[in-house]
Amino acid sequence: MSVEELCTACRKGNIRTIKRILSLGGLDVNGGGVTPLMEAMRRNHPAIVTRLLAHPDIRLDCTSSNGLGPLHFACYGNSPSVIPVFGQDSRCTPAIINAKDRWGQTALMQAVDCGNLDCVKEMDKLEGTDWGTENEKGETLLDVARNTRKECNPMVLQYLLDRNKSVKLFGIF
Repeated sequence: MSVEELCTACRKGNIRTIKRILSLGGLDVNGGGVTPLMEAMRRNHPAIVTRLLAHPDIRLDCTSSNGLGPLHFACYGNSPSVIPVFGQDSRCTPAIINAKDRWGQTALMQAVDCGNLDCVKEMDKLEGTDWGTENEKGETLLDVARNTRKECNPMVLQYLLDRNKSVKLFGIF
């Protein structure tokens, strides 16, 4: 069995095949550029993410050639239900949550850019999420929300504005 076969099973949501491949051992579960965990995150398969995170060799900090981590894949794929599963893993740190891709975007900024409000809301629940992040162009989350052409971005923009108001109201900023 190969990591490509494991990735295919993760894309298709085939938990039985995943269990069989993982039980054989001897496989680099973090190899292949886009990892099985990234595939499961992008396809919104929480049970598979849970199974992969239980594997002792799975690393949360692996990135694709463009620097995209598992949370980037979830936020790009509009896969909100895997975000809390990933975030509850004891290895998930603010450094992993706020890791930037080659364009300087965090997973949260990816969710904002894609107009994926449910992912933005799930990222809001993760302790340590950086809401003051900027990409390599110096754009903030509000800038990205205002500049994207996604049809659902007005809702994301409103969420960010409301969140900023409540944070300022309670003196956190």
